[in-house]
Amino acid sequence: MTLTAPKNKEELKQEIVKMVNEYMLSSIMEMSDRLGIDHDTTVEIINDLLNSGELKGRLDLDNGRFFNNRISVSGAPAVEDAPGAKVVQPDLTITKNAIIIGLIALAIAYLFPNVSIGHLNAMDIRGIFLLLAIGFIIGGLIYASRFETKIVVERN
Repeated sequence: MTLTAPKNKEELKQEIVKMVNEYMLSSIMEMSDRLGIDHDTTVEIINDLLNSGELKGRLDLDNGRFFNNRISVSGAPAVEDAPGAKVVQPDLTITKNAIIIGLIALAIAYLFPNVSIGHLNAMDIRGIFLLLAIGFIIGGLIYASRFETKIVVERN
């Protein structure tokens, strides 16, 4: 959106104040492009507006952005304050069970006695339980990561 450049400095000042306050524009390059004037002129006008008190804020060190001190608070109510708002937590019993099974398999792998069963020795059995434990724990964590906590507002 490029505006035609206003004729005098007062119109330029009004346009810059409007861009900063209404459109929340902070890029001086963007303001210059929209007004059709050069960067240095825009910085000069902003400095004039700061000195006169029409704008409150500051320029950054390289004069690339203007930071407005005016804080605007939205009039919309916070979701947590709305009547009927509740936090919906996902059911993570499958995750808890998978992690518990994984920890049990890890304990079995650690505590398994040094015996041989047929052609399997203790190290093979411990390795199997260790891989099962890692699989259950990672699977449970992946399952839990797929859910997000939501705030739901029930309208009556």
